[in-house]
Amino acid sequence: MPDVYVYDPDILRHVLTKKYCFKYFIQNNIHSEVKFITDDTTEAKEVFSAVTEQSIFILNCDEYTDELIDSLKQGNPESYIIIVANDFNEILRNMKSGHTPAGFILRPMCQADINKTIGDIISDYTAKNKRCGMAG
Repeated sequence: MPDVYVYDPDILRHVLTKKYCFKYFIQNNIHSEVKFITDDTTEAKEVFSAVTEQSIFILNCDEYTDELIDSLKQGNPESYIIIVANDFNEILRNMKSGHTPAGFILRPMCQADINKTIGDIISDYTAKNKRCGMAG
């Protein structure tokens, strides 16, 4: 299953995101983990570009969103992206066309948001792997 990487400049928010992801994985008996969490854009770009496995990236929507997406696509262009924002205007301001996230979460984030969004991603990931003949 894909692992999770989180970028958010607000430390309390990214710790909460990790907690929600961990709870989802435990409740659904999924072997996946939150491998990396940071509030530093430069560090995130370096780590993201080196991730070659298909993964889930949860990104705060800000002026660095497009750069972070470009970085993670260097590692694996098939990775899943979740954008977390305050409102849709923030998304429109900070994203360019061609970057197609797997989902959006508006703040305040709750457990149900992670359950739905990551659940949809896991379903897609599993279906793709079955079609390709690779057991999920």
